[in-house]
Amino acid sequence: MSRPDAAQRVPLERLISSRSRSIDASGIRKVFDLAANLKDPINLSIGQPDFPVPEVMREAAANAVRENRSGYSVTQGIPELHAAIWKHLEKDVGWKGPTQDLGNIVTSGTSGGLLLSLMAVLDAGDEFIAPDPYFVMYPQIAKMIGAQCTLCDTYPDFRMTAERVEPLITPRTKAVLVNSPSNPCGTVMSGAEMRDLVDLCERRGVLLISDEIYDEFCFPDAREDGHCPSPARYTDQCLLIRGFGKTYGCTGWRLGYAAGPMPLVQEMAVLQGKPVDYYVCNDISIRLGKYVFHPSLDVMSMRTCLTTSNR
Repeated sequence: MSRPDAAQRVPLERLISSRSRSIDASGIRKVFDLAANLKDPINLSIGQPDFPVPEVMREAAANAVRENRSGYSVTQGIPELHAAIWKHLEKDVGWKGPTQDLGNIVTSGTSGGLLLSLMAVLDAGDEFIAPDPYFVMYPQIAKMIGAQCTLCDTYPDFRMTAERVEPLITPRTKAVLVNSPSNPCGTVMSGAEMRDLVDLCERRGVLLISDEIYDEFCFPDAREDGHCPSPARYTDQCLLIRGFGKTYGCTGWRLGYAAGPMPLVQEMAVLQGKPVDYYVCNDISIRLGKYVFHPSLDVMSMRTCLTTSNR
């Protein structure tokens, strides 16, 4: 195949979108470049648990392959997984569903849930508030959809309190995104702090989104009544986003869910169904997902093993 000369080549530099150019990956690349020259560096780049996937889930995945469950999945997730999620949510936060007002959707990890939720809520120029320090994806989502991520300075205690959030709310603010336990800080908000955020968001008419991917990685001294504090215990008007990858060591399976107000969940399902249908989980992941709350999965033991060895 002959190669075109310089005058005939496609002008890719001119064709690349401003959206793509706005995504800043240079800092991440610099860190990896520096680490490549270090001897035995400690890798803190991604949240990869250091324990294996539980046997019951591995068997479920293997059985799904044997049964040729390799096609597209139902957009919102299979009924068995939804039933398991609702059973867990009722026990953990007191939500009973599905109802006319409450719904849930299975997503491609929590990242998929975050993107879908913000795409469903924000138009170009709209704003959402997120904590600083933050999970690297938060401001990048804003750039992807033409919105503005307003950072809430949480120094020096890394707590995103209602007192710190309220001055940042403007007429363009549509959502407040809280992340507890925090990535990257590890801070766990108290129940009282969560309740204050709920009150603030309801009073100002903005959506509260709770990113709880690390809800099971919560030390006993930060738990309340045995649970990681969540705004979902004070309202059913927030959007709760959780995942299974961190809890069960299966990050590569990209399996999470979002639960909250039915109108919002329905819009997320519309987006997941067609415009961004690559965010539909594969059938194998969805089918093994129904085992994540299996009685044989002792999450407490796995968490204790992880936290004790790494503390």
